[in-house]
Amino acid sequence: MRSISYYLLFFSLLIFNSSLYAQDPALHEHHPHESNEIGLGLGVSYNVEEAEWAPAVHAHYLRYLGEEKMFGLSGGFESILDEHTHYSITIGIHYRLFDFINLGISPGLSRSTVEKKWEFVSHFEAVTEFEMGFMHLGPMVEYAIGFNHSHALIGLHLGFGF
Repeated sequence: MRSISYYLLFFSLLIFNSSLYAQDPALHEHHPHESNEIGLGLGVSYNVEEAEWAPAVHAHYLRYLGEEKMFGLSGGFESILDEHTHYSITIGIHYRLFDFINLGISPGLSRSTVEKKWEFVSHFEAVTEFEMGFMHLGPMVEYAIGFNHSHALIGLHLGFGF
């Protein structure tokens, strides 16, 4: 239980630090978003069925469509690193709600090292992005649900646009 407190404190400080960047007026100038993004999410995941916390990592490629770049398509990979690691491969649809908030739905397949079978899973995520040049940084939350597994994830999103 003590390690959970350390995770929550660490990510609270990261989110607070991101909100300090948001106070910088230069970050509120409108910059056209890039069409492509390679992103990485690092966080902690709560496995609902096992009532356990574990580190998690998420990587994705995102392609925005059209001139406004409001909608996008992605391919992603996620891993929850506990004693029986879970892997997910997803294809997602994203919508930029505001200039700095990205919502996504990513159905896909998930597998654990214990069950050794693939199952359908859906990931629902929200990312707040603060632009710093070609880099995006901000907090992320996710909820994933499958037939045999569900988890919530909180973490830090780091994206590189091009």
